Amino acid sequence: MNCGKCRDELIKEDGLFCMECKTCFHHYCQGMNDNSFGKMSKNTKSKWVCSDCKTEWNNKKGNQSNSDKNDEIKQLTDSVKYMSDKFDQFNLTVGKILNEMKELRDQNQKLFEKNEKLSTEVQQLKAKIDELDQKSLENAVEITGIPIMRNEDCKSIVQEISEKLEINCDVLKAYRITTKHKTDMKIIAWLSNNNDRNRLVTEAKKNKWAANQYRGDWPSSKIYINNHLTKFRRLLLWKTKTLAKEKGYKYVWMNSTDILVRKDENTKVTRIYDEIDLNKII
Repeated sequence: MNCGKCRDELIKEDGLFCMECKTCFHHYCQGMNDNSFGKMSKNTKSKWVCSDCKTEWNNKKGNQSNSDKNDEIKQLTDSVKYMSDKFDQFNLTVGKILNEMKELRDQNQKLFEKNEKLSTEVQQLKAKIDELDQKSLENAVEITGIPIMRNEDCKSIVQEISEKLEINCDVLKAYRITTKHKTDMKIIAWLSNNNDRNRLVTEAKKNKWAANQYRGDWPSSKIYINNHLTKFRRLLLWKTKTLAKEKGYKYVWMNSTDILVRKDENTKVTRIYDEIDLNKII
């Protein structure tokens, strides 16, 4: 048997057998001294690998390790690229959603502005219609506080009240209208002209008579004579009074059929035409 390194003859017991390439070598040809060789057990010798096979094995292992690392790097690179693509796609989706949201906000703002404009126009139109309706009532008054009597003649009652106030009014017609309180139904009276209406309302406010001052058999409750207002204007007057009270206004009154407000003696008078004008009460 010859040594696989030096090719000299060797005794099997003094040699080392490579389990990888199945070749025998002098122990000193493999860089091992006598002392180290002598300490080797049979089990160690049975697993021994020569230096050439070790080098080849390490190279293979290194190549495999490098290959594995390259595979890992490639997988990592692919993962990063995948995540980058997904992130770009996500950014595009988010950008699209944000643009759509902006468009919706813009559309909503336009609709809001359009609605505000329409609401203002509707209120102004209502006010103009009410102005015409109120004009048709310019010769009418409404009287509250007169007790309901059987077989009453409302026209004669209004004529009698005007005479008590020393006003010579020509009453064209008068009648009761239904209210929330059926026991206190208003009388609506139509006079021949606007001047008579103004005089009757003015004198009634000046005297502030109770019912029994007009007739002895009537109760002592107050009688009020005011301009006959449209439903729109009565509601606007109520809203004006309510808001003015909340805002600390001292004065709310009617000048003919106009609604006027004034916060105090040092502020100017403001006319309330419609509900939009309620914003002036601040």
